[in-house]
Amino acid sequence: MHWDNETQAFEDRKGVQIRSPDFGSVRAMDYLNPSLPMRPFTKYFHDLIAELSRRGYRDGEDMFGAGYDWRKLPSPEWLAATRRLVEAAAARSGGRPVDLVAHSMGCLHAYSFLMGQTQRWKDRYIHNLIAVSPPWSGSVEAVLSILTGNSLGLPVDPHWARQLAVTFPGTYYLLPNPRFGWNSSQVLVKTPSKAYTANDYRELFADAGIEHAAPMSVRAQAAWDSMNLHGASGNQPLSLDYPGVPVSCIYSRGVTTAETLSYASGRFDGPPSIALGDGDGTVNLQSLEYACRAWQEAGHPVDISIFDSLNHFQTIMSPVVFKKIGATLCPD
Repeated sequence: MHWDNETQAFEDRKGVQIRSPDFGSVRAMDYLNPSLPMRPFTKYFHDLIAELSRRGYRDGEDMFGAGYDWRKLPSPEWLAATRRLVEAAAARSGGRPVDLVAHSMGCLHAYSFLMGQTQRWKDRYIHNLIAVSPPWSGSVEAVLSILTGNSLGLPVDPHWARQLAVTFPGTYYLLPNPRFGWNSSQVLVKTPSKAYTANDYRELFADAGIEHAAPMSVRAQAAWDSMNLHGASGNQPLSLDYPGVPVSCIYSRGVTTAETLSYASGRFDGPPSIALGDGDGTVNLQSLEYACRAWQEAGHPVDISIFDSLNHFQTIMSPVVFKKIGATLCPD
């Protein structure tokens, strides 16, 4: 993607259109990249799709996929297409409401989708939101992706990955959110002379010399704010509005996860030393549990299932998680 001076945002180059293949089908999400060289490294929903197929679900009949461009924030086109897909899925199932099963950033897209629907529509069409490994308030890994690069376990050069990540609006959408979940005393990045929190992105990205990163972080925050965040005044953290449907939160803990990045130089020209905390190896525990616990404590119908020592991607590939998902789906 490239910086567009007219829109003041990163956009696809003129003449380039990228879309999820086979929207409505699960074929586009079994592997992130089905080409032979990358296929072994990019298995995604494949095992869950296979398990649901063994239970009698069929692609295009009672199992559907709403693939999206994960480089970007939820687009109006995707939101409208997903609404049509949900309505069509309910119609094919004799009027039964639909379960939304999402993983990682998909949970944020599903949440954005639900917040754009009326309560009457949600009561009619949605049975449950099953949020697996939800990064409700962001991840320190997103900061690492922008400053240094993060290959996410793929056989690619982190510096090459960084060149891509800094142009993706979705990367900034996943930054630890200063409006909720991350307080002003939590240091995300340190150099010999400065400490940066989630309130300091403008200064951090300027010091790191990353052009356009500051306005992109502001845009991402505005996208969150548009979903009716509310909370106490002063320095109290805000809370995500409850999405208006039963929620099943599934996540893991007990995997060391980046918590603070320490750079030997204020030029950010080398890999950081990383202080580790709890989480699933990608998303910090405080983010995984943030909205789920707040909604549950407020008395909303929220079920929380916590597993131990599954990393971020293993949660969507684990038989014990499949069993939980299967028990949560709307009965025939």
